[in-house]
Amino acid sequence: MAVNMQESKVTRFGTVCALYFAQGVPWFFVATVLVTYLVDNGSMDDDQKLALISAGMLPWI
Repeated sequence: MAVNMQESKVTRFGTVCALYFAQGVPWFFVATVLVTYLVDNGSMDDDQKLALISAGMLPWI
């Protein structure tokens, strides 16, 4: 059964929530997981980490 988004308020709200969540998943990865990995690994100096994180955050500016 097809759902018409123009007629269903719940479907529109659910779609917006799902898209908002999907947008936050890569941001969480770049902002926390990647930073934590780079700090624990110790293979990069601070300037390289800053450049990588800044480039990774560009889509959300």
